[in-house]
Amino acid sequence: MRTGSPTVFSGRLETNSQDQEFHDDLGSCCGPHTERSRCVLQLYKGILCCTAGVIIITQCQDLVYQSHWLTDTYVLIGTGYLVYDIWATYQCFIYNYPAMQQLPLVASFEKYIRNDPVMMFHHVGLPLVYFPVVMYYRGGVGDGLIGCFMMIEATVPFISFREILVTLKKTGTWLYIINGVLTLSMYTLSRIMIFPWIFWMYGKQIGRPWYQVPFILKPVCIGGTAVFLGLYLYWWFMILGIAKNEVKVWLSKILGKNKQDRSQREFTVSDEHQSITAKHPSDKVTKTTKLH
Repeated sequence: MRTGSPTVFSGRLETNSQDQEFHDDLGSCCGPHTERSRCVLQLYKGILCCTAGVIIITQCQDLVYQSHWLTDTYVLIGTGYLVYDIWATYQCFIYNYPAMQQLPLVASFEKYIRNDPVMMFHHVGLPLVYFPVVMYYRGGVGDGLIGCFMMIEATVPFISFREILVTLKKTGTWLYIINGVLTLSMYTLSRIMIFPWIFWMYGKQIGRPWYQVPFILKPVCIGGTAVFLGLYLYWWFMILGIAKNEVKVWLSKILGKNKQDRSQREFTVSDEHQSITAKHPSDKVTKTTKLH
């Protein structure tokens, strides 16, 4: 029996040294491979969603009353993916925290939910609310607006690629840094600024400025928008904090390396000077005599 167990710090699970040792002994390659497979599928899903959104937006001149066959088709695919992703992230969770493998399924799944409740709320809330609304209650209209919301997934490929680089231990490369900048930029555009853009698109259609649109929408629309915007702002601040910490680590490594190189050069020059002085001590004496 193993004695190691995960500990909770700041609401998230962390493993101790015994867990990590056990994880390495059993073959930790299962975890990274599982995570990379999930991220690759997530990356393709983001590209597929954005492509569908662009097609719907460009072919629906009326955002509210025009429909497109691709909307219902993608909603079925997207809902199935969310159900899959819950199970896939759970598998990655029990690989990252091997102590969970010793617990019953219900107990380990409960800890998995507690480890990331916001993500679980997102993955469960969308199928329970988004799916019936789009498939049954919208009456076959509003596809243009749904296509606009599909553009939110434009940031997913960058987030997935970052996770792939992490599993490949490429966090110190320029590719990782560039992808981080693109992730933060795309997230800001596609999940924060997307809402004023949608208001502008709809306001343009009805002849109203974008800042008046929220006041003429139905309360249920405003409520749903506020919930999603709140979630995206929460994740935006999380990404911003991660980026800030990683920039600090990156700068400290660069400054530390430059300082080490400078010290090494000074040490080398000092050694060369001492070597020359040792070989020609008479030159130093002669120069000193001339000065006197």
